[in-house]
Amino acid sequence: MDLSEREARSRDELICPNCRTEGLERYPAFARQKDDPREKIIHGTKCPECETRVDPEEVEKQLADPEWSIGSLSLSMPSILAKVSRRTIAVGLAVVVFLAAFLWIPLMAGPIFGGSEATEQNTSTPTIITEQGNWTVYEGPNGFYVTNGDQSLTPDGLSDEQYNYGSKDIALSVLDAYLEYLDTQTNSPSAGDDPSTDSFSWTPDQDFETPSDSTETSSSSPTTPEYSFGGGGGGGSSSPPQETSGPEGASSSLPPLHGTVLDSQGNPVGNAAVIISDLGRSTTTAANGTYRFSEDLPSGTHRIYAKTGTVATSAIEFTVTSDGAVTVSNSPTQALFVKDEGDTLSRNRLSLLTQSSYRIDASGRGTYLSTNISFAQPENAAGTNVTLSPVYTGTLTNQVFTGPFEMLPINGGNTDPETQALGMSGVQDQEKRTIAGTIENSGTRTLDIDGNMKPAWANLTLSADVSQKQHTTSDTWRDYYGDIQVDNVGGNIKPTAEITLTGKDSRAEEMFDKNVFSESPGRKCKNPKDSLYYDLDSGRYEVDFDVYAGSSLEGWGAWATGTVEIHYDGKTISEYLSDEAYNHQWNSTSHTIDVERDGYIRFEGEGYTCEGGKIWVGGEVTTLEPTGSVEVTANGETYNTSSLSNGETETVPLALQRGDNTVNLTLSRGDEVGYEIRYTERWGVKSPAASLGDTTLCKQAGVLKSNLTCEVSPSVLELGGNDLTFSKEGGNLDYAFTYGARAKPTAGTITINGQDYSWATDFSGSQFIPTNESQVEPIPISSLHTGTNNISISQPPTVDGLSPSIKANLSYDATPLRTANPEITVIAPSGATYNKSLSETSLTNGLLYENATIELPVDWFEAGEHEIRIKTGDRSLISADLNATGLTQQVTQFQEKESAE
Repeated sequence: MDLSEREARSRDELICPNCRTEGLERYPAFARQKDDPREKIIHGTKCPECETRVDPEEVEKQLADPEWSIGSLSLSMPSILAKVSRRTIAVGLAVVVFLAAFLWIPLMAGPIFGGSEATEQNTSTPTIITEQGNWTVYEGPNGFYVTNGDQSLTPDGLSDEQYNYGSKDIALSVLDAYLEYLDTQTNSPSAGDDPSTDSFSWTPDQDFETPSDSTETSSSSPTTPEYSFGGGGGGGSSSPPQETSGPEGASSSLPPLHGTVLDSQGNPVGNAAVIISDLGRSTTTAANGTYRFSEDLPSGTHRIYAKTGTVATSAIEFTVTSDGAVTVSNSPTQALFVKDEGDTLSRNRLSLLTQSSYRIDASGRGTYLSTNISFAQPENAAGTNVTLSPVYTGTLTNQVFTGPFEMLPINGGNTDPETQALGMSGVQDQEKRTIAGTIENSGTRTLDIDGNMKPAWANLTLSADVSQKQHTTSDTWRDYYGDIQVDNVGGNIKPTAEITLTGKDSRAEEMFDKNVFSESPGRKCKNPKDSLYYDLDSGRYEVDFDVYAGSSLEGWGAWATGTVEIHYDGKTISEYLSDEAYNHQWNSTSHTIDVERDGYIRFEGEGYTCEGGKIWVGGEVTTLEPTGSVEVTANGETYNTSSLSNGETETVPLALQRGDNTVNLTLSRGDEVGYEIRYTERWGVKSPAASLGDTTLCKQAGVLKSNLTCEVSPSVLELGGNDLTFSKEGGNLDYAFTYGARAKPTAGTITINGQDYSWATDFSGSQFIPTNESQVEPIPISSLHTGTNNISISQPPTVDGLSPSIKANLSYDATPLRTANPEITVIAPSGATYNKSLSETSLTNGLLYENATIELPVDWFEAGEHEIRIKTGDRSLISADLNATGLTQQVTQFQEKESAE
């Protein structure tokens, strides 16, 4: 449908161009900015479904052409042209005058009173919200205020000081109430932004005081009332406004309490209940929001409030005097009224502001929950409900059982575990096994492989006995001897050999020989003396000295003495030598010294001899040279010893081969060294080999000199018999086939509290039970319960002496708890306590399995703050969601109380 064909005359007939919702709503924030009713609809309309403002162009094209009315007569331009009666002409003139005033006054109001379209400004510059007559509502940095340029409109009347309202709606409502009051005094329409004027027809407000009310006065002279307004804040009396004059006389009889019920936007609310709670009296508003109690109220203090649907406003306390006048205590924000002199309500008119309903939500989870919610009136608690949701808790636990008999306690819960799963995994048994034997002649041997799976690994070791014969040869070698020959070394394996070398000192030339010190010719006797001296350089020396006294005649004596002193490197050796002729022997001394720096030798000798006797004294110094290091070379391989001193030995390898060998020795210092050569001739098996079918498992070229181990791939082996073929040359060949025999389980049963779970009846799988538990899909079970659970495992049979086994892999909830016996407690402001539990039909054995919603009786509630408690019977968890409506939004969380009271 083309929306431009709508010919709409109100918002109820408009359609949202976006979602096609029919029946749109007023958007006060934009409607108030326009004075013309048609413009209010065009610019101040929103969609209740989209919750957004509708484009003014989209609104305007749905509206019918403008139509004007006076009273009950509505005219459009075609109808004017069609009717030319005098009455019509008069009406037309009236329309023209009305239009001129309608168009000119709003156009001039801005320039005259400074009105302008609201724009975004700095917070320090007031923003115009709306203009009504010569009154303007501003938004300033401290709130909203109403002024005519000279004075401000306060809840208690006019004031020279600015009064700030906390809400734009309250400021607008106060202005509307004030202008309405002026209307009642002048009995003329106000220029206020009345939502009822958002149509094309303007009709005077029908809620004005009737002429009869206006004439109920006690004086014929005009009075000047004092104006006060409810709706927020203090402020005393102020000078009466001068815009209008009061009624023609004071009332001698006040009307009953009456007024209008308005919503937060200032719109009248029809069919609202107005209740005086302490008197138990109530009335209902008309379609235009007005109410009137038909009887005078008794003197005293009473409480009044309005109720729309299920939402009741906060109560207002008012007092009725003996003459029927009404006064209101304090300045309640949910009321609008005008005060006469003496703080009484003008004409007993009290307008009530309905309050929007807001969500009251509280949610939480725990074992003992508590939250606080408030209601202005008990009626607002109607529909309060709590939805209880079950909570299951448990600590997921994984446990492995190997049997054969075990017990599993599951304690601390109030229900059976909801999470139960059983997995089965195998445990492979593996054992090292060896098959050994001796091959005397080439041939075949059958090897039997145990288990029900191919070996995890395997190897074959070949070995053979080696016959040996040892030989030893030794001697002293001097550098002029030439090479050492080791010939005719036998065997079919390279011999093992080594040589031990022993250091020896080489003797250099003698420094001097023994000399005759003295010799006596004939019988002549002599007593000679002599001395020897010799310098020493660094080196090794052997020092020898001798003394000998001899006589050729019997009875004739001879003697000889000598002193030897050896000095070197700060050391001294001193020795006295002597001999007498009749001994006829040498008396000698010998010392071997190592001189590092220098030294000397001194010898002092003397003797006596006669008759051809002689004295033989003297010495010799021999230089000693050690062997040093020895280089041994045989068959191209060379080994070296460390430096060898006299008597020191060292053994090095000797690279002999079968047949003839030449050994060369090279000395770094001396010219001789002792040696001993030891070698072993060896005979062994040649060219051993082992094969399985066409696959060679192990093979050695030449002589088998040591054990030969070959890895065998398990893939070439078969369970049971495997025929290995051996070949070789020479002696006996030993073999050892070693492998990892293994077996996996192929069957097994796990029994839990009498319920059997077997492979592969209950578990899906192949022949073998996997050893990796992740390869077995756990199955859900229900055999576990709170208390003690009996678990037994039947193991599979052995295979060739191998013992595979199975394990039970259990996953379950430890300490399983489900919401049990929940109870709701409401503690009212007066201290009254109410309790409610779920019915037995909502529980199973006291446990909650499904959501349950409990309506809380409205008579449990009072005006004020209530504590709502929810707890379970055994500290199990519960989830709770409370839903209600009230005059203030309350979205809270249930809090866990520390302990149950």
